[in-house]
Amino acid sequence: MAQASLSRFTQSFSHLRRIHHIMGVKLIATLGQLVMFGRSEVAPADIDAYFTAFDVNGDSHLSFIELSKAVPAAEQTLFRESFGSADANNDGRLDKLETQVFGAAMDREQTMIEAFFRVTDRNNDWKLSFEELSAAAEANEEHRLREAFDEADADHDSLLDLVEGKIFGAAMDREEEVSGVDPFQVAVQYFDQDNDRKLSMSELADQVDEGERHMFFKFFQDADENKDWRLDSVEAKSFSEAMDSQILHVDAIFSFFDENTDGKLTADELSSVVSEKEKYVFSKAFQAADEDGDGQLDRDEAQALDDAMSAASH
Repeated sequence: MAQASLSRFTQSFSHLRRIHHIMGVKLIATLGQLVMFGRSEVAPADIDAYFTAFDVNGDSHLSFIELSKAVPAAEQTLFRESFGSADANNDGRLDKLETQVFGAAMDREQTMIEAFFRVTDRNNDWKLSFEELSAAAEANEEHRLREAFDEADADHDSLLDLVEGKIFGAAMDREEEVSGVDPFQVAVQYFDQDNDRKLSMSELADQVDEGERHMFFKFFQDADENKDWRLDSVEAKSFSEAMDSQILHVDAIFSFFDENTDGKLTADELSSVVSEKEKYVFSKAFQAADEDGDGQLDRDEAQALDDAMSAASH
């Protein structure tokens, strides 16, 4: 497999997985281009629109049932996955912050599908022909590709639009599950420098942004059940899922509260959600999280604050 230049593990493990599980086609040559597409953000105004449209019983939460009625059949799998990752307390409902995470997850997947079209759609008509998809696939995938293509081509025009592209992706997903493609083995090909078929902390640490090292070390240690500083396939899956979920959570916090979009959070920006009885605890937790003492929190420091406030609430 040709090696692509990957700037970070936390994005690239997810993107490596999505090569198999969004569109089902291995895009070795265009992997680097896919990694360039960043995270999506959902504005608070959009969250308010979610609640206006879907909060039928007016309880300031969005239930699985309330939201699922508005989701097209082609997006039900993505919807279930996004809802599950956003429902932090597993109560089957989303509050506004959880809805922010949900929206970011749905939008990010849509962005990745659009990115796939951009790098695969040779004539830029926002339609994918079988030939365009074949060019991005490995030779031994043609039979599976044809079956999934025919299933997705609802209007039988021999082209897939974005909606049909999602159906195609779902069809390829089923094939991948049957064929047993293991995203961990794909990750090993990129990061396993000592060829021990495991992913060590040192092999992964260089791929992590400075602003996310706190969560990286925390989730690595949590996933490393036998404490050998290496992740096997089961441990790596646990680690990746935890990182993905937490990155979306931190994305939601910044999208909600970073008013000047400078990538930092101040106490003033966060104070609007701090109750009177929480102010003292918040002040102490903010100071403790602000490791460099600049009065602002980067992503890693914001994660530390979130951990401290969560611990204080229990």
